[in-house]
Amino acid sequence: MSGAPDCSRAAGVLRRTIGLAAHDGEVRAAVEDDYHHFRVLVRHDGRVVTGVESEALRIPWATCALAHENWSKFIGAPLDDRSSAIADYVEMKLFCTHMFELAGLAMAMAARGIPHRRYEMAVGYGGRREEPARLWRDGELVLAWRTDGQVVLDPAPYAGRAVGRGFAAFARQDLDVETCEAALVLRRAIIISGGRTGNLDAVVHNYAGGGCYATQPERAPTAWRIVGSTADYELRAEELLAADTEWLEGASARAAIAD
Repeated sequence: MSGAPDCSRAAGVLRRTIGLAAHDGEVRAAVEDDYHHFRVLVRHDGRVVTGVESEALRIPWATCALAHENWSKFIGAPLDDRSSAIADYVEMKLFCTHMFELAGLAMAMAARGIPHRRYEMAVGYGGRREEPARLWRDGELVLAWRTDGQVVLDPAPYAGRAVGRGFAAFARQDLDVETCEAALVLRRAIIISGGRTGNLDAVVHNYAGGGCYATQPERAPTAWRIVGSTADYELRAEELLAADTEWLEGASARAAIAD
């Protein structure tokens, strides 16, 4: 794309925040980072999912806005303590990866009876990749990994694990529920952080990798790049999800997401 603004950086820190709030019969979840801003509302009856709604506030590719078309597949999915259990019920590739994982977190919140949760991440990229990738849960630092962006270098038991294929299976098998969830949340931030060193605004449309809704072969050619949608929260992480506070906690949240 000729003349596209350069949104890349040689070095920096990607900031990403996830917030969740449980209410009677529903859990609301939101995520925001340099590329994404999504909201997901999961309704339940205490045993299974009864409804899911979503809102795409800032997206990298045009077709991400249409990734809500398969939420009906969640109806009847059992609530489970593990956020990753969602993958046993529906295929992630049919959904936006980030909204899919938000839904899993919301379902686990409902199952475990947790009223609030907040994950904050800081992941160095490019020339600052040597800095530990960190995750705070409800204000407490619980994970700090040294990584090259593809593999966790230390500490144990993560050392030597690729953050891509196979990581979820390892986490589910070897980690307790809370640690597994935190590890999966941090690995997602690591995966997306590498994109900051390339100029996404110079890409015309998404590639047909098939890993998520927007990269399905039949959809990728029309997954046009939303030029200018990348933000930079490295020095203003406190602004992440600032616009979601009322939605997460307010009585009008359901009406707002349905409009």
